[in-house]
Amino acid sequence: MFNLLIGYDGSACATAAIADLQRAGLPPATAACVLVIADVWLPPVNAAPAQSATEGMAPIGASTNQRIQTIMTNAQNQAQEAAAQLRVFFPGWQVRTASYADSPAWG
Repeated sequence: MFNLLIGYDGSACATAAIADLQRAGLPPATAACVLVIADVWLPPVNAAPAQSATEGMAPIGASTNQRIQTIMTNAQNQAQEAAAQLRVFFPGWQVRTASYADSPAWG
């Protein structure tokens, strides 16, 4: 089985690139993962307070948490939309999605 990782950002160019895959000559037995990286920095969950880079800073407020949740939900929705498009173009493919909070350049 051929494995394919597709980085997707929801832009018109990324959507066109998904459509262009129809002309890429990819095999019918393909497992594809649509990956969306949300540009959100989250502090490490298991960081000790003394080692935290945010020591001395105010805790994240409810409005910030809500904004982060909205951004992550949008990232998940973008991945699902791209995956749905892939499933139309390639009904025999195994398509899954992934979305993470990170810097897109590093993620």
